[in-house]
Amino acid sequence: MAIIELRPISRVGEELVSSRVKPESDSQHEALRSLLLGSPMSAEAEVPSLADLISAGVHLAEGSRRKVILPLEGRPAEFALVRRGDDVLVSHYATSGVPEIVVLDRRVSLTSLLNECAKICDLLAMRTDRSSQSAYKRLAERAHAAAISILPDPYASDLPVELSGGTDAAPGEDVALAFGFAATVFPGVDPVPEGSARADVHATLFDGRLWAYARGRRIALAKGPVLLVVQRMVAAVRTLIDAWTAEKSVHVRMRSGSFVVGVRLERGNTASVTLGSTDESTLTLAALEVPEAAEPMLKLANELIRAVASADRAQARNLRFVALRDEVRALRRIIRERTRRDGFVNADPERLRLASPPSSIELSERGAANIASPVGRLRFAERWRTEIEGLDAASTFLCGDRMVVATPRRVIALARDGGEVLWSRRTPRAASMMVGTSLLRLSPDGVVAKGRLAWLPSTCAPVSLVGASARAGPYSA
Repeated sequence: MAIIELRPISRVGEELVSSRVKPESDSQHEALRSLLLGSPMSAEAEVPSLADLISAGVHLAEGSRRKVILPLEGRPAEFALVRRGDDVLVSHYATSGVPEIVVLDRRVSLTSLLNECAKICDLLAMRTDRSSQSAYKRLAERAHAAAISILPDPYASDLPVELSGGTDAAPGEDVALAFGFAATVFPGVDPVPEGSARADVHATLFDGRLWAYARGRRIALAKGPVLLVVQRMVAAVRTLIDAWTAEKSVHVRMRSGSFVVGVRLERGNTASVTLGSTDESTLTLAALEVPEAAEPMLKLANELIRAVASADRAQARNLRFVALRDEVRALRRIIRERTRRDGFVNADPERLRLASPPSSIELSERGAANIASPVGRLRFAERWRTEIEGLDAASTFLCGDRMVVATPRRVIALARDGGEVLWSRRTPRAASMMVGTSLLRLSPDGVVAKGRLAWLPSTCAPVSLVGASARAGPYSA
């Protein structure tokens, strides 16, 4: 058995651990934090490790990489370093479902960044034990060497791609809502393995402008990372469509920076949309149909995704873009299914009855092979409503032109088309079942009473009442 000796950490090692876990305790780390994030910044702000920063700086100085992503250990956030000539654009943002930007495209001299990292490594080498000194010295030498031999940026002459889409001219007052956008995208030049996918949040932070036309009036909505604004719009549409599908009312407001999008769905499927900025003013469009409110925002998202993918093919495998594209497709599919125009309200129930699938008896008499399956799906609208004490769907039967409802104490006949009460008979408490044209009543003591209804057709079919429930209180038609 091997015996491992446990020794307490020396004072020097303790300082090294402290400097690694809490680099803000050192003034040099504060200078590095101020260089990356600007001043003033919180003393608790986390920055990438020195080894990661130096490695990223070396790759950028050599020109082998144009962009480096550095994730943090303490929380779901990243630093993105992008080479632009002799400088580096530093961005810091959260990588949660709704990205939050802390710093975007802060210009920092690449030489200053490498020299600052080398200075901290030299300082830590003097405060640590001999085993760690060599590691810090090698890091410092690597940073110094890269700082004095920065190669020219091979992509310095590359220009951004200008994107535009949506509606640029007023569509007219008859169009309730329409959007347009303009954006600037730098295509990625770093090689990406074929078939691989990754979640690149920084690629969604490109700059742009977004505007809307509300009944012919042009409104400026956002300027900056417009895709974040579009993502909040799609999230609001998801809430609206979910409520529309569930036939519920909803009111929700979502933000992206100072931009605000709100949707409201009231009873009767009347929707309203609120757009604008908390810094200025908002605009509300009321009395809209759900597709009329949702489709313009989904169309905007779809056109923006296509424009970015055409400018930078690598974004077609970016999981952030893929998830947004799939969400837009799913929402548009729901709208198409619910607004399909191949249905109608049938004013002739007898004709519908003739076109309905045959009963089981007809199938046995004529043969199921000679009967074609119906195409499509029937949907029904409420024609009349009534309240009956002790209503039970299992004791409700459709018999020709009337509906027989057998409750524990009554047997009631209702007109099939209008719901009028044709007759009502008080009976002792019993369970009811229909056999041919006879109504059987089974009392709790086992007595069976049979009553033939001569005016009924040869068969009576049970009625399926979706969501039917007994209502307390006296009978009312």
